[in-house]
Amino acid sequence: VIADANNPGKYIANTSVTTKDGNGNAGYWTDGVNRDVTANYVTSADFWKLREVSLSYDLSKTALNKLKIFKAIRVSVQGRNLLMWMAKDNYYTDPEYSDAGSASNGIGLTGLNSAPPSRFYGGTISFTF
Repeated sequence: VIADANNPGKYIANTSVTTKDGNGNAGYWTDGVNRDVTANYVTSADFWKLREVSLSYDLSKTALNKLKIFKAIRVSVQGRNLLMWMAKDNYYTDPEYSDAGSASNGIGLTGLNSAPPSRFYGGTISFTF
């Protein structure tokens, strides 16, 4: 679409305006003219994250007395990257993971190639003899 000169704020179908390599070829983005057009891919990096949770339970001494070989038993569960609340305009991914590469994470450049962070779950059983 292109801006309608007769109706500010309105857009009409583009049937005549063309751009060099605008058909998806890399030249449109890499020829230097459009290289700095990145505002379309910058989103708010505001977010809240439940990064890590760990819960554990120690078996009671009464239960351990029945087993007689253990001094302690602990059962625990862990989770990482469980929940995240982001700005509404960031519908791509976690702001800490960006399209700009691993050397510049968290700068707010996002896109369809941004990989979401992994969510991990785990559990542990510890025995003390």
